[in-house]
Amino acid sequence: MWIWCYLLLLLLLPYIPHSNSIYTSCKQNEYDALKTFYLNCNGDSWKWSNGVKWNITGNYHDPCEENWKGVNCSVSLYTSSSCSSCQIQGLNINTMNISCHMPSALGQLCGLISLNVSSNKFIGSLPSDVYNLKNLSNVDLSVNKFEGKISSDIQNLTHLEIFHISNNLFNGQFPSSIYRLGNLKYLNCLSNKFTGPISPDIKYLTSLNFLNLANNKIYGAIPNELYHLYGLTYLNLGNNKLDGIIDPEVSNLKSLKIFNIIGNNFYGSFSEGFHQMNGLRYLDISYNKFTGTLSKEIGNMSSIEYFDISSNSFNGTLPPQLFNLTSMTFLRIRLNNFTGSFPKEISNLKNLQYINSRSNNLTGVILDHLKNLSSLNFIASGFNQHTGSIPEEFYKLPLKLFALNNNKLTGTIPDKIFLNPLLQVIMVSTNRMHGTISNDITNLNKMYNLWLFSNNFHGNYLHYLQ
Repeated sequence: MWIWCYLLLLLLLPYIPHSNSIYTSCKQNEYDALKTFYLNCNGDSWKWSNGVKWNITGNYHDPCEENWKGVNCSVSLYTSSSCSSCQIQGLNINTMNISCHMPSALGQLCGLISLNVSSNKFIGSLPSDVYNLKNLSNVDLSVNKFEGKISSDIQNLTHLEIFHISNNLFNGQFPSSIYRLGNLKYLNCLSNKFTGPISPDIKYLTSLNFLNLANNKIYGAIPNELYHLYGLTYLNLGNNKLDGIIDPEVSNLKSLKIFNIIGNNFYGSFSEGFHQMNGLRYLDISYNKFTGTLSKEIGNMSSIEYFDISSNSFNGTLPPQLFNLTSMTFLRIRLNNFTGSFPKEISNLKNLQYINSRSNNLTGVILDHLKNLSSLNFIASGFNQHTGSIPEEFYKLPLKLFALNNNKLTGTIPDKIFLNPLLQVIMVSTNRMHGTISNDITNLNKMYNLWLFSNNFHGNYLHYLQ
C-alpha cells in the first residue's frame, strides 16, 4: 500500500507550491527593512557596545547568520504564509543612542514578535505600518520622545501582551481601542500627556496584571469596572486629575500588591475596601483630599509594608491596630490632623525603617517607643507637641536622619549619639533641650544638616559647624 502512496506523491510533486521563493523573498524584505532603518537613522552613530555594526554593504546579507546585534531570529517551518516563513522575530535595540523618526520600513518585518527600542532618542509619531505587525506580543517604546496619538489601529495587535510606552510625549484622549486587546497583561503609560477619563471598557482587559497610567492628565472617577480586573497585581494612577471616592469594591482586587493614587483629587474616608485587602503590600494615597479617621479594621491589612497617607485631612487618634502590622517598613502620615499620642504598640514594628509623622497635632512621648526598633534609620516627627527626651539607646540604631524640631522635648542629646557614623541629619531646633554638646560630634563625617538652635545648648560645637 505504501508504495502506491509514494508513487502518487512523486506524480503530484511538480504541482505542489514550493515555498523556497516565498522564504527567499521574505528574507530579502527583512534585510531591506533593516538596511533602510540603518540608513535613515544614521546607524554608524549608534552605540555599538561590541564594535560590530550591521553589514549593509551590497544587495543582501543574512542578519541571522551574521548575528546582527539586537536581531533575534527563529528558523520557522516554511509554509505558504510569507510571515510564518520569516525568521526575524525580535528587534531589541534599546539603549543604543538612536535618534530619528521610526522608519515605516519596519512594517516589513511581518514576523516580528518582540520590538524593544527603549531608552533611545526616537521622535515623532509611530508609523502606521507598526500597527500591521499582527504577530507582536511585546512592544517597549519607553524613554524616547515619541509624540502624537496612539492610533485606533492598535486593536489590530490582538496578540499583544506587553505594551510599554512610559516616558514619552504621547498625547490626546487615552486610546479606547487599547481596551480591545484581550491578551494584554502589562500596560505602562507612565509620564506621557494622555487626557480623558478611564473608560468602563477597561473591563475587557481581563488578562491585565500590571497597569500604570501615572503622571498624565487623566481625569474623572475610577470606573467600578476596573475593580473587577481580578488578576491585577500592580495599579498606579498617581499624579493625574482623578477624583471621586475609592469604592469599597476595590476589595475585589484580591491579587493586588501595589496601589498608588498619589497626587489626585480623591476624597471621602479611608475606603472600607482596603481593610479586606490582606495581600496588599504597598499603599500610597498621599496628596489627595481624604478625610475622617482610621478605624481599628485597618489591622486586617496584615501584609502592608509601605503605608503612605500623608498630605490629606485625616484626623482623630492613631488606632493601636495600625501598629500590629508587623511587616511594615515604611510609615508616612505627615501633614494631616492626627491628635493624641503614639500607642505603645508602635514598638511592635520590628521591621520599621522609616517613620514620618511631621506636622500633625500629636502629643506625648514617641522616642521611648522607638528605641528598640533595630532597623530604624529615618525618624521625622517635627512640628508636633511631643514631650520626653532622647533615649541613650538611640546610638544603637542605624539612624541617618533624626528630625524632631518644633516640639516640647527636654533633656540633653546623649553623647553616645555622636558615635553613630551613619548620621547625616539631626534636627532638634525649637525645643526645650539643654546641656553640653559633646566634642564627639566631630565623628559625624557624613553630617550635612545640624539644627540645634532655639534650645539651651552650649559647648564648642559652633567651631565644628564652621
